[in-house]
Amino acid sequence: MKYLGVSDNSYDNAGHWIGNMIHYSPVPFEQCTPEQQGLFIDLFQQMVATMETMEKDWKDAGKPMNDNSYVKPLQKYLDFLRMPGTVVPIAGKTVDGEPFDIAQYRGKVVVLHTWATWCAPCLRRIPMLQELHTQYHDRGFEVLGICYNPEAEADKVREFLDKQKLPWISLFDKDWEILNRFSHGNSTIECLIDREGRVVFYRTDEELKGILEKLFVEK
Repeated sequence: MKYLGVSDNSYDNAGHWIGNMIHYSPVPFEQCTPEQQGLFIDLFQQMVATMETMEKDWKDAGKPMNDNSYVKPLQKYLDFLRMPGTVVPIAGKTVDGEPFDIAQYRGKVVVLHTWATWCAPCLRRIPMLQELHTQYHDRGFEVLGICYNPEAEADKVREFLDKQKLPWISLFDKDWEILNRFSHGNSTIECLIDREGRVVFYRTDEELKGILEKLFVEK
């Protein structure tokens, strides 16, 4: 915030600096405490408002911009920060070509699993998710795979799923639309959808297990 407005080139400089901060942040947002998250959102709202004013002044002065707008990606990131507790639409086609809408899982707890056949860290989570699926599925638990292999690799993806015999649906994430909504910079966000369809971020697999224990304690 102190950096904004310190020079004639502050809008362009600030835009690049903030963009790099988001992309290379060493502490992903979901790893912060709720108090830290609230503080960051408040400060980021102030930053976006300041950048909006600076962008208007910059354009009114006829100065060239290296990018079309720094405000739009910042606002998109702010929307991401506000995502927990909100209902986010997720729809598309399954790897078998069937239409899918997350609304059909309303009333269930759904964990999103972003993956690709070449993503080793993603694939290492599968046994843990299978264990949770076995433990809680009869009580209203689902896993939804978000596959970001291109649809041109549909045969490879289906072959992988046939070998794994996964008991849940996977969607093709065309143009990484879903993945981009649930990630920022170099950080992919882990989250679940609660029974009311609201997003819940979590940080680790152990935290996920704790959340599910609480959600299913009376089920």
